[in-house]
Amino acid sequence: DAEKSVADFKMYDPETLVDPHEFWTLLRDTAPVHKVAEGLGFTLISRYADVQQVLLDPDTFRNKVSGHFASQTSPHPESPAVAEVMKNACPYRDVLGFGDGEAHATHRRMVRSGFTTRRVRQLEDFVATTVDELLDEMVTGEPVDFMKGFCKRLPILMIGEILGVEKEREADVYRWATSLMARAAQPRETEEENLQIARDVVELHQYVYQAVAERRENPRDDFLSELVANSDGVDEHELVQICSQLILAGADTTIGWLGTIFNLLLEHPDQMAQLRDDPSLIPNAIEEALRLESVIKTIYRVTSREVEIGGTIIPADTLCIPLLPSADRDESVFPDAETFNIHRQGARRHMAFGFGTHLCAGIELARAEARIALTKVLERTSSITRVEGEPLPKYTPDFTVRVIDRLPIILQPA
Repeated sequence: DAEKSVADFKMYDPETLVDPHEFWTLLRDTAPVHKVAEGLGFTLISRYADVQQVLLDPDTFRNKVSGHFASQTSPHPESPAVAEVMKNACPYRDVLGFGDGEAHATHRRMVRSGFTTRRVRQLEDFVATTVDELLDEMVTGEPVDFMKGFCKRLPILMIGEILGVEKEREADVYRWATSLMARAAQPRETEEENLQIARDVVELHQYVYQAVAERRENPRDDFLSELVANSDGVDEHELVQICSQLILAGADTTIGWLGTIFNLLLEHPDQMAQLRDDPSLIPNAIEEALRLESVIKTIYRVTSREVEIGGTIIPADTLCIPLLPSADRDESVFPDAETFNIHRQGARRHMAFGFGTHLCAGIELARAEARIALTKVLERTSSITRVEGEPLPKYTPDFTVRVIDRLPIILQPA
């Protein structure tokens, strides 16, 4: 084989989307700041130090990228019919992940006010109970799809709990979360699919408007009431967009992360055995899984001025993608970076949760969710094995996140 070069890769090729690591390694080694002509003409930033520079300088690398997108909520043009449906959605606002400066600080304070120590503890209790309920159905010694029956359900039930959605509406929350994610990614093949996605988003927004109004009238002891109580100077539309982003943040990322952790441990049974023997290693194992297979592939920034990164001049008004998962395999920061090692020193230096002012607002909760899940699964099983004859899980060809499609396993009861 002739040596591959960066030019041999297309960002949107299904093969590159399913396994981008070869492309990212080439970028780090040969073109750490690389402009691609595809799509909206991104500049890809792939080394740890450079990604860190981007994330630590929000004045230069702005989050407000919606003006660069074809429609305000999607990087891609949409049909008139879809645009018509979206007229009933919440008007677009640049919040949280897409906000900057003072407004972003306000929104972030508001969200953090909901994640009080007491609230996080309550939610941890909810996670523990829910994990047990889900495992009652899964730990049978029979083949199950752990992705479908556990990894996809726990985060959705958690989001439902945070937003006060009735448990029996779990399927709705899953549909809303999936459609929100789809709006942020490539459009689907058919007009009907894109229309259904738009209708789901509108339905979610209407639900949140109603829930917010109810909490104003009759506050409850829940996260959403806390959010509403701390929302001085934030309009209803911003509140709805903030809740939508929390759903986005809590769904696909956590679903992907849980799948990745269990899949990596199945690939490294010796390390899974070490976790059974010494559960105190679990928190670092979780961080190492995040480092090696960071879920979020694509975040956007746009330059407010000309700036130099890694010796390359980037003009003002350039759309950049700091590649978090590529930074997390930078050998200069993580020696032997391709290797999964639950004992790795400094695994927590990864950027899977972002970095700087936009560090994930629910970071403690996400860590707790994964820690409780892994601890309980190991406690309640004597062994976890793949199902013989089933193909290995594959990552889905998604531009924004890295999530495995399925995880067929057998959980033997302890």
